[in-house]
Amino acid sequence: MTIQGALSFEGIYDLVVHSVDDLSPEDFIRIVIQGDIDPEVDLDVQLIKVRLENEYYYIEVKDKTQLDLDMNQLALDYKDSLIGMYIQTMLAMNIEEPVVSDALNKGLRLLLDEQVKL
Repeated sequence: MTIQGALSFEGIYDLVVHSVDDLSPEDFIRIVIQGDIDPEVDLDVQLIKVRLENEYYYIEVKDKTQLDLDMNQLALDYKDSLIGMYIQTMLAMNIEEPVVSDALNKGLRLLLDEQVKL
């Protein structure tokens, strides 16, 4: 399923529930959440799974979302920090390569999350 924009966790959860409404409780279900997500949204796929696991025989939820960020602006905002250097290094690589894009996305999630925790 594909999401777009600044949905909340509950908004995403509601979309997931709606997407499996017509499925049988005996089905094996794999949900892959894709699209751009606001960095402020804490997408907890484990919580989605826990909420739905008593409804279906087997359910798996994967997060394949990308942060909805302007990388060039973010690099400028953090130009003299580890985050800015990380973005510049990743943007210098072939960002179209899935492994590079995935590394940029996961790395930024970790770096931005740690900044909030400090």
